[in-house]
Amino acid sequence: MPYMMHNIARLALVVLAFFVIAIGAMAAQETDWKKGKLQHLSKLIGTYQIEAILSDPYVNRKLKAYLGPRYPHLVRNLKVRGPIDMSGGVLVVSGGQAHKTNKEAAFITVSPYDGEINVAIYSQGKIFLFSQKERYEYLPGDLRFWIYRMNKKEISIFSTPPPNLFWQRNQ
Repeated sequence: MPYMMHNIARLALVVLAFFVIAIGAMAAQETDWKKGKLQHLSKLIGTYQIEAILSDPYVNRKLKAYLGPRYPHLVRNLKVRGPIDMSGGVLVVSGGQAHKTNKEAAFITVSPYDGEINVAIYSQGKIFLFSQKERYEYLPGDLRFWIYRMNKKEISIFSTPPPNLFWQRNQ
């Protein structure tokens, strides 16, 4: 009899564990990174309508606050560009100046989900980064890869900011 009770108790624990896991799995919802604070910008993915992102009232206000007098430089460095992309939960905009893309370039990430914006301007061998992130490795992966590519040097893409990076942490 005690042996049978032990097996019933073990079976009850297994069933209980199964229900706890099943309920937890049902409660966990997948995050749709295209929705949120700036979800209206998600419709621009795959288009070349960078001006629609730059002129969005929230994005425009943040960019001008971050960049100050460098804002026109950002716009000039986005004259030649590819389509707006979505990678790692953020919209990605990148480009360069006509006939100078290897000397003058820019990269922006905008999170439709929470409105976070990161901006980098490459100019004459220097990278000017504007971000609220506390650590280099917290930057979006595509931005770190862009910084790596613009350096054309052996640096760690994941954790080490290059020596030519000038970082302004925005509030």
